[in-house]
Amino acid sequence: MSKISADRDLKLSAYMLFAKGSSLMVKIDCLQRGPGEKEWEQVGDAIIIFVARDRVTNKAYKIPDMKPSRFDDVLNTKKCMEIGLTIKDWSRDKSKRDMKSIIPDFQESQYFNKYLAMVEAKKMSDPSAVVPMSKTHREHTLLMQYQERNRNGKVFGGYLMKEAFDISWVCASIHGKMPELLRVDQVLFLKPVPVGSIVEFHSKVTLIQKVEGLGHVMRVVTKAYNEHKEQTNNFNFLFVVKDEKYEKFILPETFDDILDYHEAQRRLGYE
Repeated sequence: MSKISADRDLKLSAYMLFAKGSSLMVKIDCLQRGPGEKEWEQVGDAIIIFVARDRVTNKAYKIPDMKPSRFDDVLNTKKCMEIGLTIKDWSRDKSKRDMKSIIPDFQESQYFNKYLAMVEAKKMSDPSAVVPMSKTHREHTLLMQYQERNRNGKVFGGYLMKEAFDISWVCASIHGKMPELLRVDQVLFLKPVPVGSIVEFHSKVTLIQKVEGLGHVMRVVTKAYNEHKEQTNNFNFLFVVKDEKYEKFILPETFDDILDYHEAQRRLGYE
């Protein structure tokens, strides 16, 4: 994703990629054009997957499959459907990053042991470069207001995502020099959030790693919980610190920290 300029026109172009079973996939292209420019430049995109559900049973609802009509460009429609199927398969493979599905293998454990040894050595020479994962934790609590509702009377998901991004950037900026958003990774809406509920956002840095050609990449995970301590959302953001002199290392301390670190490594491998 490129930087979005405030002094250029912005256009969003959305179109269907895939519709089959109970799944719908929409791609949104973010385009910009400045004064005197004729061509639109793509500066970012997003893929959103919807699941159709029956309002009464809340089970998956079968929708009509997307097929080209006689009014469509057959080649373009076929290309969109192929891209949608590819992304669907890729998303299924990405699920293997979840620690709940597959535990760390020998190679991952071996890498982690070497990483810990390196961090411990760095801690001896430069303690300020090592940051315990627990020290990156930030949180804030919000009352869900009526004006943030969607057409179904629940809190709009875009508002939750905006609040999650704000605390994620704060979390990243405390431990990085002016981090820039590189991409928004997986976003999960696990439970609807009613108007009037109290939501806690918990954010922490799970990985800082130098990537050739990018700089130091920082992954921040933000989880939202309702007043009943039930998780409602999960947000993953990837930031980059381009300062060549910047050097920080995340130190996982607890078992949960170790799992978060492993999952962050897996996600980075799929980017």
